[in-house]
Amino acid sequence: SNSTKEPSFVTAGDSNIGLWTLDGNLLLHITGFNPGVTPASIAVSNIVGGHGNPNTLVYIAACLRVTREVDPHQFRLVPQNEAERRRREAAEAQERDIQDQLWRSSTRVRILVYERNQRSHDSSVGGLTPRNDFVMDFASFEATAPITHLLSMEDGDCVSGDSWGGIRIFGWIPSSANEESNEESNNNNSNKVHHRAFLQFRESSIAAMETLKYNLLAVSIQPGQQDTGVYPSATSLVVTRPRAIYLIKTNTFTIQAVLDGHTDTVQCLCPVSDNVLLSAGGKMDATVKIWDIPGDD
Repeated sequence: SNSTKEPSFVTAGDSNIGLWTLDGNLLLHITGFNPGVTPASIAVSNIVGGHGNPNTLVYIAACLRVTREVDPHQFRLVPQNEAERRRREAAEAQERDIQDQLWRSSTRVRILVYERNQRSHDSSVGGLTPRNDFVMDFASFEATAPITHLLSMEDGDCVSGDSWGGIRIFGWIPSSANEESNEESNNNNSNKVHHRAFLQFRESSIAAMETLKYNLLAVSIQPGQQDTGVYPSATSLVVTRPRAIYLIKTNTFTIQAVLDGHTDTVQCLCPVSDNVLLSAGGKMDATVKIWDIPGDD
């Protein structure tokens, strides 16, 4: 049956990503993540416009969480001579480099693109053939924070949320069939990234995100840490309630409504339909609420 062959859902954790059928058969096992990080959130969707067919290309996007623990006592001993001092300086420099690399990994989004095969004899793993693997490096534009949430939208674009309250809506235009014959086809240049919007809830961090009806995004926020930065290039969204749910219209990038009913940070959001949303508060709230989503008017 098709359920034994067709991709149905994706899981992530322990430094790997799995693509599964509805019957629980593992179709694809993605590894190759650097030591010290593991997938924190994933998003899966079609890339609209791939080869002129909106269902031809499929992407899996993953952001990473740092799991490496730092020993607070590794440099507690005082060097007793010049040789020990040099060894310690080298070890401290190496540790700074490792932490910097892990930080940069947590601010990026890894994109894996697959082509859905239309012919049965041309099928690969789960009917998907690897086509591209590249990284969205937001730190190349400006200082950025670790990305904590990813979400796919109906039009194939991807949404990322980070610990500085930043929300990016972006997608990519895949290279054409003719470009695939180019030896550069596996480089980032073969994917033209387009950034639709960059928003920020200042002095906040993103706690949860879900898509609702078309062009509507539900985002819960919580107060940020003391080192929360400000993105100069982002459109600032007004925070009227520090632990509320904000409904954002992704066609105008404005707030449609604010849902405020929990006494602790909303950790989970679950859309039941286009007009109904479930929300679950943190341990100091410990309630689940059902919301009727207001219309555009």
